[in-house]
Amino acid sequence: MHGETWGTHPLRLAWRALRLLYDDLFPFVGLSLLTWAGGLSIVLAWPAWIALHEVARLAIEGYAVHSRHWRTALRTYFTRAWAVGGITLIVTAVLVSNVFFYGRQEGTLWQYVTVFWLWLLAFWALTALYVAPMTVLQEETRPWHLVRNAFYLAALRPLHTLVAIIWLTVVQVLSLIIPLLLLVTPAYVAIYTTLLARQLILDIQRQHPPPPDTSENGGT
Repeated sequence: MHGETWGTHPLRLAWRALRLLYDDLFPFVGLSLLTWAGGLSIVLAWPAWIALHEVARLAIEGYAVHSRHWRTALRTYFTRAWAVGGITLIVTAVLVSNVFFYGRQEGTLWQYVTVFWLWLLAFWALTALYVAPMTVLQEETRPWHLVRNAFYLAALRPLHTLVAIIWLTVVQVLSLIIPLLLLVTPAYVAIYTTLLARQLILDIQRQHPPPPDTSENGGT
C-alpha cells in the first residue's frame, strides 16, 4: 500500500473520503449505478460490491478512476468475492437465527444466552465493515483468512469501527431523506471503508513493525 497517511480519525477520514469522491464524481456516479444494477442481478451482487472497493482503493492510491477498472476487478474478484460473501452470509444467518431462537425461550438463563448472541452479532457487524476492504487491500486470497483479518482489525480498533458505523448510519439515513444521494452512496461507502481499513492497517504496522530479517547478515 502507498505510504501516505491521513491519520486514523474516523470523522476526518469521512471528510477525506468525500474529497476523493468529489475529485472523480462523475465516474463514481456511473460506478455506483453499475453496483446497484449488479446488486439487482443477484449473481453479480458481491463481485460488483468488491469491484467498487477495488476502484476506491485505486482512487485512494492516487490513480484516475475509470469504468474499465471496475470491469477488470469484477472478473478478477468474482470467485473470491462470492467465497467471502458466502462466509459473511452464513455467519450472519447463524448469529441472527440464534438470537431469534434463544430470544423466544422462557427463563432467565435463556435471556443471558440471548444477550451473549446479541453481543456476538453486534461485534460481527463491526467485523463486517472491513470484509470487503480487506478483500482488495490484502494479497491474501484465502476467504476465511480475509474474514479473520477483518475480525482482528475490528478487535484492535473497536472505537474507530464503532464511530465509523455510526457515521455510515447517518449517511444511509441521509440517502433515504435525499434519494439523489443514492447515486453516490455506494461509492462513498466503498471509499470510506477502504480508506479507514487502509489507515488502520498502516497505523498497526507502524506500531508493531515486523522483526528485522537477519538471515542475510549472518544473524542466528
